[in-house]
Amino acid sequence: MPPFDRRTNNFQHNPEFLHAILIENCQRMRPIFTTVMVVEAIIFIFEFLLYEWTPVMIAAMALKLVAVFLSIFSICQFHHIRIGNDPSKYSRNLKIIYAIIVLALSWAVANTAVAQMITGDITVYVLVLFGIAAVVQMPPRHAMVIYCLFYLIFIAVVPMVQNNPRIVTWHVINGGILNVIAWLISRMMYQYRLEIYKDKIIIGQKNKELFDKAQRDGLTGLFNHQAIHGHLDNALSFAAGNRQDLSIALIDIDHFKCVNDTYGHQTGDIVVKGVADTIRRSVREMDITGRYGGDEFLIIFPDCSVKNARRIIERLQKNLGGLNDQVPSVTISCGIVQRDGEGANTLVEMADQLLYRAKASGRNRIEV
Repeated sequence: MPPFDRRTNNFQHNPEFLHAILIENCQRMRPIFTTVMVVEAIIFIFEFLLYEWTPVMIAAMALKLVAVFLSIFSICQFHHIRIGNDPSKYSRNLKIIYAIIVLALSWAVANTAVAQMITGDITVYVLVLFGIAAVVQMPPRHAMVIYCLFYLIFIAVVPMVQNNPRIVTWHVINGGILNVIAWLISRMMYQYRLEIYKDKIIIGQKNKELFDKAQRDGLTGLFNHQAIHGHLDNALSFAAGNRQDLSIALIDIDHFKCVNDTYGHQTGDIVVKGVADTIRRSVREMDITGRYGGDEFLIIFPDCSVKNARRIIERLQKNLGGLNDQVPSVTISCGIVQRDGEGANTLVEMADQLLYRAKASGRNRIEV
């Protein structure tokens, strides 16, 4: 994965980020709609019992019933989205969220229209407007479209129910200012959330790099002793669960001490790195390679019999030529063993015994 660049804006279109925003919106909006449902239901009961049934009160009570049913519908949809939690359904779920926002703002405009007949204020519209800005995280362009649309609806509906031109003018001016402020809040919240997600990705990448470095041998780039043992445990478990063959090879560079004594440790490092590079080129893509010790290497051959593993090691021997002008020839000895129910430590010990036999028999040999 390429390093993350903060300067690019394309990351805000990352499917993982967008889906995380969607689920977070559900988690934020669900308790709010639950509270609205309970409060509006209680207010509806009191108004039903205490107030006269004037046309305005009937309209107000009807809007409260709409709020209750809208809340119930929204809660059910949020629960469905959170239970599904399927990124492939992001587009459909996003439409559900935006549909709920549209319904909520439509209810706010209708409630404000009724309020013009009673108090002349726009409190409900303002509360819903800023509530959506603070709670729902939307891309700035989407938020701008929604806020502009409902401002146009707002300034079209208010003059129909408000007879005082001065109040209408005041509402139009205030509504425009409040919509701009709500959009700015929405944009700020979205950018803040995006920065948090960027930081999370950067930290995750750095942690992965540190983890990889902790597992790799600094000279060869192969897995180190501890890491290759862990991979062997996992490979053995997988092979046992899937009833597959698995072989390992323990390799030792012949006369490596003489190389160090004759040419120096710097040349010895060149030899070790050269053998490691040749191993990497010679094995299959699925094979796992590690530096087991100073001049010892362990190769894990998943889904591979000892016979096929030997062929790979023979190819490795052919590929090992003069790694350096100062070191004209390098050979290896190898012990190969196939799993038969043994654990990792036992299997390595068996390969080590075969390696010892190969070295005792004259080196540059493979024992199976």
